Amino acid sequence: MFGFSMDEATYERRGFSPGAPKTQAQLVRSASSYLTGSNFAVEETRPEKLKLMLDSIELDIRGFAPLPSGLSSLETFELDAGAGRALWFACCADPERLAARVSRFDEARREPLWSGIGLASTYAGGVDGAVIDKLLQVAGPYVPAVAVGVAEAVHTRALAGNPTPHMDMVARRVWGQGADSLHREVTSLWIGLPTDGRELAGGRPSWEVFIERLFERARALNRTPATSAGHAA
Repeated sequence: MFGFSMDEATYERRGFSPGAPKTQAQLVRSASSYLTGSNFAVEETRPEKLKLMLDSIELDIRGFAPLPSGLSSLETFELDAGAGRALWFACCADPERLAARVSRFDEARREPLWSGIGLASTYAGGVDGAVIDKLLQVAGPYVPAVAVGVAEAVHTRALAGNPTPHMDMVARRVWGQGADSLHREVTSLWIGLPTDGRELAGGRPSWEVFIERLFERARALNRTPATSAGHAA
């Protein structure tokens, strides 16, 4: 059988820096879910059967298990955002380590990297509110990018029907509103845009326009740990 070994999700195998045991265990759970879903996709080509297999994965980490679909051209932003998501795991959700790693990249790449980190911090779980506050602190001018990633994660989980208390906590600390409210706000940004991958009349992908709108909202937040500290962890 072709596929990934579950050992690939361990910190020992990847050579990642270890962290708090509880956090590390949760990140390994999420990474293992991705490998499990990838293996299912390799084994089963029938969509109906594949869906049943993916449904067997625990709900809170099911979003990391990918559904196969036709691949579209990937924007540079999304590639770097993917690298940012990987950094969250590689640094075991440690904000100081993350900031140090991101600082090694060219400045033009840092915004999407922080966006990916924001998405992973919301989707993967395993950290408390103090870590999210610290993440906002070390992100500095890239807090809006973190907020964009958080919003994407909340929106994606809501659409998939697998919300978690963790994502609500992160939404409140970063956006100052609960996950349900944030999901509605993100959904409103798609008004007037095609959601099936078609380009707009001006030739710009609808996704690109959506991300621009989301960044505009995020930059208007001007949120820092000091402004979010009033929310319970």
